[in-house]
Amino acid sequence: MYFANTLYGAYFLRYTGVQEDGMIRKTGFVVSLVVVGLGSLANAGVCRHDRSLSYHQALAAESRFQAAGSVNFGGQGFGSGTLIAPGWLLTAAHGTELTTGSAVRFTVGGQTYRGVESFEHPLWMGTSRITEGYDVALVRLEEAVTGVVPAQIYAGESIVGREAMLVGAGLTGDGLAGQQPGTYGTMHAGLNTIDMTADGLSVFFPSTALSSNGLVIDFDNPITPVINRTGSATPLAYEFFPGQGDSGGAYWVEDSDGVWKVASIQSWGTLNAVGANFGQYGNMAVSAKLYDDEVLSWIAATVPAPGTLVMAIPFGIFASRRRREFVQ
Repeated sequence: MYFANTLYGAYFLRYTGVQEDGMIRKTGFVVSLVVVGLGSLANAGVCRHDRSLSYHQALAAESRFQAAGSVNFGGQGFGSGTLIAPGWLLTAAHGTELTTGSAVRFTVGGQTYRGVESFEHPLWMGTSRITEGYDVALVRLEEAVTGVVPAQIYAGESIVGREAMLVGAGLTGDGLAGQQPGTYGTMHAGLNTIDMTADGLSVFFPSTALSSNGLVIDFDNPITPVINRTGSATPLAYEFFPGQGDSGGAYWVEDSDGVWKVASIQSWGTLNAVGANFGQYGNMAVSAKLYDDEVLSWIAATVPAPGTLVMAIPFGIFASRRRREFVQ
């Protein structure tokens, strides 16, 4: 197995073997860890080969997901993100790591907004250690976004075993062919089941540090269930999977109050073999969960509460927030 980030590119680990171990299955062919993240200009997500992408595009256009948008990381890569306050973008740290906060551009509600500064979560260890979790970043925007209702952060019980809705702007394709180049930029949405936390993938990657902060989905094949990796081998009726460029896009769940809220951020994923096309059946994707006390408290401390008076203090030192901004 090999892995990579959702940004286009990454690093690879190798594992081969055959084993049936409860809900986690290795097959005789190699699987690769890829980081599914940013990419070249491309539509969002990969659907079943027997379903239409138009269904997923219409789903993303529903008002409950209006806070989702696309992100340009200063020309260094493209990804996805979510508005969580009028002037704040939530996205992947392996995206903001590429550039300064002032170079970030966030498109939501038909308008593009400039970033001012970015903050990676203090427990983020960098892209070279992406499997260790906390791939979460915030970007303060130059101006408040108007006409878009910000998303709420899910803070409930574990969503392992539940269906979650990925909303992003990455490459599109289908499970047989995988993602297709040149399809970035159109919002799409679709469901998949959160099967487990990423530390449970040690059967695939015994020498890799894997964080319980990661949440795992796989892409089940409706024709050949034998290549199922985790959880049930039966795909959802409209099972969906991220493409490169969906990094930073959120997985949404319906909370007990009936409101759809963001619960995790797309981070990295796997390939079936070195050089294989990401997005094919049998691949897995891992997102960084938000309903973690370490993440919830950090977001609350970084994003001012509505109506809070914020004083600008020049020459301040904010090392704990790992501040990234462009200073002239």
